[in-house]
Amino acid sequence: MVFISRRAAPPSRRHLRHWERVCRYLDAQPYRAVALPLPADPPMSVHLFKRMAAFRLVRHRDDCRWQLSPRWRGVLQRLWDRLPPDEPGNEPAGPESSRDTPFIADTGVDTLYVNLKVSDGLPTALINRCDDLKAVAQTEDRTVETPWLAFGAPLSLYKSGVGTSSKGRGVSWSYILRNGMVMLLLRKSPLSGLVGSARLSAECLWSHGARGALDRLRDDLASMWASAEPGSFRQVIWQLSQIHLCADVANFAPDPADLSRLLTRSRKRTIHIPSLQDVESAAAGALEADASFDDVWLAGAVPPAWDGVPLDLLDLASLDSSFAEHDDDDGEHEEDVVYADEAGAAHTVGGWQQDMPLTRVEARFRRGVLRELAQQSTVPRTMPVRWFDDPWDCLDHLQDLWAFFAGLPPEADVAPDVTHRGWMRLAVPDADDTNRSRWRPDPTWETLQCARFQPDASSAALTRLPRVRHDLAQVDAELYGLLKLRAALRGEYLDTTATLSQELRAFADAMDEVDARRGRDFAEEVREKARMLGKPVPMRSDTASLAVIDTLGGALC
Repeated sequence: MVFISRRAAPPSRRHLRHWERVCRYLDAQPYRAVALPLPADPPMSVHLFKRMAAFRLVRHRDDCRWQLSPRWRGVLQRLWDRLPPDEPGNEPAGPESSRDTPFIADTGVDTLYVNLKVSDGLPTALINRCDDLKAVAQTEDRTVETPWLAFGAPLSLYKSGVGTSSKGRGVSWSYILRNGMVMLLLRKSPLSGLVGSARLSAECLWSHGARGALDRLRDDLASMWASAEPGSFRQVIWQLSQIHLCADVANFAPDPADLSRLLTRSRKRTIHIPSLQDVESAAAGALEADASFDDVWLAGAVPPAWDGVPLDLLDLASLDSSFAEHDDDDGEHEEDVVYADEAGAAHTVGGWQQDMPLTRVEARFRRGVLRELAQQSTVPRTMPVRWFDDPWDCLDHLQDLWAFFAGLPPEADVAPDVTHRGWMRLAVPDADDTNRSRWRPDPTWETLQCARFQPDASSAALTRLPRVRHDLAQVDAELYGLLKLRAALRGEYLDTTATLSQELRAFADAMDEVDARRGRDFAEEVREKARMLGKPVPMRSDTASLAVIDTLGGALC
């Protein structure tokens, strides 16, 4: 039985347009009903049907199907007629002064981490060369310059690597190489195929563009690998580890009072309010304290009269598997600094002036969430589409990532009760509705939702679908351990030599008796398990049923 609240906020015009599509689909189905799994076109969800049921458009049947009311046209018409002529939020806002209206000054990728994976590990010659340079650095107690170049500048090798955190978490790195554009971390032995991590700085990404920086890095690393073992770099697999998307909003200056209307799915929330002194101190000790090397370049771009920001939305917008921690996978802490302008020129082209307030909103997508993001396929029995393993594929879907964080823009949100509302949004409080999830987004946040990372791309609705991978070798190991436990508990083979085949036969005989007693068919149980795992099951012909049909057919003749 499903309990539905009698109190429900009235639908908007966007809701009713989507509801009409759903009603027309249900009207064409047998018994005007659908059951789980729900079709993807038009978009449907249980939340949608619960809200429609509050207005008597659908009902939940005893057989767990949602059935459309025969009077749905009249109900929709009455709901439509009750709406005011000019519904708030659907019509464009009136003209305002461009000096006061929030607008997007610039967008881009601010940070990009990629993993380098190869099953055989680093070339031996490359490891030996790194060991020799590291020994020189330790002898001289300083970083040493290497013969390898990245973005036209030599890479410097640190005298020590990076270990795991105090809790034993993260990844240890044997070698750290870096310049002003990139930090390269390498391991002697692969960890699940992981041998390296390349971290592109903000200066590199804003100067070369995300795709250009990746292409240039690939060429430079190929030359580095080739100097040790020609042709070995072709085996390296690139995997996206972390990407930060940012949008700089002019004429937007949030304050701590806005926290009460800031809706977020984060379990933990952190506020960081940096001052100019914080930025300068972070830049001064960046290399010694191993802070974010992005901040070294950014410190010089802060206007002298700029004394900080009222609120840093970056900390609230971090998306990863824990949605709470700000430590990198290797245990380093990254100083999150909001600044007014990177180079000034890009923002001036976007319309920003020096006297305008400017706030950066940055969403950090880490590996924990990137491995789960996918788009549901509209074709039945088709696997969801995933783009966020390969970094080059991800750059083709930056608009989708931003929509997952900020929400779909109003013109693209055709299914308000189904589509993802965004990880975080600034809402307009409604005194008549205690459900904050139904509050309308603030006009400034709608401007942020319309931020363009790709000129002609449309936003696709993403969802989190955890990957479940079953390892047959792991299943065999678990079964072997359980059979050992079973043999020990039975005690029958303690005085003799126990064998695996004997225990398997005893287990099979015991299960055959259980199946016979319960009327189970092992083959049908396997088919049902395959269905639960989402695997296609071939049609099965029942010879006994066919024999009965043939007998009946002969009798009728």
